[in-house]
Amino acid sequence: EEATRVDLGRVLLSRQEIQLGETIFIEEPLLLFSLDVEDVISSALDKVLRSSSEIQDKVKDLFLPQESLVRQQSEEAFGFWEALAKEVSSSYGSQHPPQELLAIILRLQANLHQAAQTQAALFSKASKIAHSCDPNCLFLINKTTHNLLLRAKKSIKKGEVLTISYLG
Repeated sequence: EEATRVDLGRVLLSRQEIQLGETIFIEEPLLLFSLDVEDVISSALDKVLRSSSEIQDKVKDLFLPQESLVRQQSEEAFGFWEALAKEVSSSYGSQHPPQELLAIILRLQANLHQAAQTQAALFSKASKIAHSCDPNCLFLINKTTHNLLLRAKKSIKKGEVLTISYLG
């Protein structure tokens, strides 16, 4: 179940006791993107903007990292993404303001997962799984179907935040 925590933002909580090794959910990708391009984020942004309004709304619902934290991690990358947002915005007119596009870019950067050798995927539900250095879950992506499988790495109590390691 989804919840909002002051310290973590929107997260997923277990609805029941979950045993070690138990499958928690399987999720189909929201969108798939090619990694065989020079600029994955630009290509992914273009695909999102060409998607249905329903898909765009789901992308806008993905985890959004705080701009200040992203800027601290890499001022150069953040500047590139800001410039990209302005460039794409000018080609779309007033339909997509730069700040809206920057938010989509930050969501893509934070939520893309490699789904196969040459593909990345976005997952709506999985984007709300919190990070922990001692996670209670692990995820696997099926290289054929591209579905994400979330499995308990240890026993999880009802109401506990579901966590994975973002570090791999």
